[in-house]
Amino acid sequence: MKLRSQKMMSLAHAERLFPIGTRVRYFPIAGEKTFSEHATRSTPWQLGHGQVVVALTGKSGGVAVEHLQKL
Repeated sequence: MKLRSQKMMSLAHAERLFPIGTRVRYFPIAGEKTFSEHATRSTPWQLGHGQVVVALTGKSGGVAVEHLQKL
C-alpha cells in the first residue's frame, strides 16, 4: 500500500478557516467519499507532533483539520 504524504496545515491558517461555529464536512478517512456534517465547537489547537486538530459537535476529542471541508 502506498501512503500519500500530506502537508499539515498551520495553526494560524486553521484558525482563520475554522473559527467556532463553522459548518464543515468531516471525512473520517482521507480520500474517501463518506462524510458527516458538523460544526466546530473549539478553536483549533496543535498537538505535540505538529498536527492541528479541532473539536466538532457530536464527536469526542479533536479531529485533524486536513479531514475537514468548509461548507
